[in-house]
Amino acid sequence: MGLYWVFYAIGGVIWNDVGAHWFGLAFGKHKLIKLSPKKTVEGFIGGALFSYLWILFISNFFASKMSFACP
Repeated sequence: MGLYWVFYAIGGVIWNDVGAHWFGLAFGKHKLIKLSPKKTVEGFIGGALFSYLWILFISNFFASKMSFACP
């Protein structure tokens, strides 16, 4: 059961970074904060979207695998 949470956390962080980077490069026009000038609102939204999609995918995947379920 603990492995399940590891995949949630690590995958969520990875896909958040990937989504933020891709959306920021493709659509980024509005700056998010002065402190970090390359961060954009579009990248933030893309990161949130990719994280959400990852959580949906991994939840459905692990729900179908009985080896990850609590006995």
